[in-house]
Amino acid sequence: MIPEDLETKAYEVFVYPKLSIIEIIGKNLKLKEETIKHAQELAIEYIKKTYHQPRYSHIKFLLPAFVYIAAILDNDRRTQYEIAQAFGVTESSVRKWYLHIKTIMDIKIIL
Repeated sequence: MIPEDLETKAYEVFVYPKLSIIEIIGKNLKLKEETIKHAQELAIEYIKKTYHQPRYSHIKFLLPAFVYIAAILDNDRRTQYEIAQAFGVTESSVRKWYLHIKTIMDIKIIL
């Protein structure tokens, strides 16, 4: 088992700096501050939950899905297409990770 302080350091080095991308792109998408913060909190919660068995090759592919989920939950909706374009990924990537994250975190969303 990895010591907790080493895990915390890994978050600080590898994960938290990437979360600033959510803020930058969220502002470009004109999302509410609460939505941006919620997306970052979802990302942290997901990473902590899956840290020992990640299914992703790089966090950058998950960030758009966190934004999409937070935008829906906070009634600050943007389309998958808008978010995919802003992050420079495909819509199918946003959809794939949205469905995965929603399942892992047991998030109930009614579209």
